[in-house]
Amino acid sequence: MFSPWLDIAGTRAKLDRWSEGAGLDLIQLGTVADAETIQDTAVAQPLIVALSLLAYEEMTDLPPRAPVAGHSVGEIAAAAIAGVLSARDAVAFAAVRGAEMAKACAIEPSGMAAVMMGDPEQVVSWLAEHGLSPPTATGRPDRGLGRQGRHRPHRRRAVGRQQGRELKVRAPSTPAI
Repeated sequence: MFSPWLDIAGTRAKLDRWSEGAGLDLIQLGTVADAETIQDTAVAQPLIVALSLLAYEEMTDLPPRAPVAGHSVGEIAAAAIAGVLSARDAVAFAAVRGAEMAKACAIEPSGMAAVMMGDPEQVVSWLAEHGLSPPTATGRPDRGLGRQGRHRPHRRRAVGRQQGRELKVRAPSTPAI
């Protein structure tokens, strides 16, 4: 994952700084760790954010102040790209988020599935037949399972504080849409 990126000047130093903030050796995890290790959400999330930030920095053909967006853990990378979080804080936050999600998943077996363009009644019926229920339904109401509540940025800061870390949240430098 990170091996080709390490040839770019400054990448190793960035990953070292981000590793310190995340409490993980991102270079080791992103170069020699096995698939099982990096599939652990506690590891995958900070790796995804770090790689997203490295990739963004190499995208030189973007217009100035281009809007950014992300989904799930990608929102953290987008917040850093928009200037709301520093890159170090974004990777550290992703590590806390991933660790907390891993703890929550350890309480009861869980998983994730995406259903694209499924008929809501058929999907819910199939889940019920298999003893499952949809904990979250997202997307457009006219195209799938419905609605999702609004994200609450103050909850993100609270997660960082729970782990004894304070995230510095700034005003975005990129316009929001």
